[in-house]
Amino acid sequence: MVNDHLIILNRLLPNTDQRLDMFVTGASRVEIDSIGGRLSANSGLVLAARTAMIYLPAGTYIFNVGVRSEYELGRLFGGIVTYELSQFDSENQDLGDLKLATFPS
Repeated sequence: MVNDHLIILNRLLPNTDQRLDMFVTGASRVEIDSIGGRLSANSGLVLAARTAMIYLPAGTYIFNVGVRSEYELGRLFGGIVTYELSQFDSENQDLGDLKLATFPS
């Protein structure tokens, strides 16, 4: 998450059910939230991995990690978060298919 928005693929989506209408028509919340990631379940243990890249305009941002469960109870054990940051000398650097992100209103 960045500034309370979800990073899914290379897009910023609101952390509300409104994202269901903004991404893929007819997709469930679990389907959308799983894009770019994978889950592996074994004996009640779920391992998750997710990768996302986002091209943000110059500024100051807050990055967070969020966990959502479809069940009432759950525990989070361990975890690793890695951020890789790059800075460019000019604004609107051409990164090919990775376009400059905008925050949805």
